[in-house]
Amino acid sequence: MKTFALITALLLTTALAHARGGNKQQELGLNDEQVKQMRTLKEKNHGVGKELQQKAKAAKDDLRQALGNPNASNEELQAKFDTAEQAKSAAHRQRFGHMLQVRAILTPDQRAKFQTLRKQWKDKNKASRRDQME
Repeated sequence: MKTFALITALLLTTALAHARGGNKQQELGLNDEQVKQMRTLKEKNHGVGKELQQKAKAAKDDLRQALGNPNASNEELQAKFDTAEQAKSAAHRQRFGHMLQVRAILTPDQRAKFQTLRKQWKDKNKASRRDQME
């Protein structure tokens, strides 16, 4: 369930971040005020989110390094694991909170439309990535 919520949050945030102009704004039927609100949210949350992601990555790297140390104690490894999990969880909570804020800006009809468009965008991105790999 957490993974689904995280994926949904990431897709919603990413899709709506791109909705500031062009087709996505039109496809979702966003008005100028909604676009303005989303830009404000993005600006407000971007730095915090980036910092939390960097902390999570650093904690994960620290854990990996400790795992490679044959002299590391189980207690040390457990502590580093706990730190890495807490950092990752903090980043996920922040992203989910941002997604809820963005979701609150959308009307119920836009939320429903987003679910349909999300699948289309996801399929399009998959195809694009597949083409890049070939």
